[in-house]
Amino acid sequence: PFTPKATYARKAKFIEAVLQEMNIGELSADMNKLIHVLKHTCHRQIRSVIRGLRDIVDRKEGYPTKIVYTLKKLLHQTSQYQILDTAAKEGIYPLIAQHIPKER
Repeated sequence: PFTPKATYARKAKFIEAVLQEMNIGELSADMNKLIHVLKHTCHRQIRSVIRGLRDIVDRKEGYPTKIVYTLKKLLHQTSQYQILDTAAKEGIYPLIAQHIPKER
């Protein structure tokens, strides 16, 4: 297992804050894995990856079993994270993102 270094304390605090904001704070138990994958990314990209993780949780009704693989896949998909982040802030994210469940 990975141990978080003191140099990543700010990233860890930010990741934990975003997890709480997205109501998936249970994933902070895997904080070492989250830090390992997301330590070299910007805050906007981290926010986008965690938003994608929230979408997966909503779709599957559960948390992914392979968290590192899922995080890397989401990180790769956020190549256009600026557009998706702006869309989420404006409320049009479900209109442009694929595979979002319809509101009931």
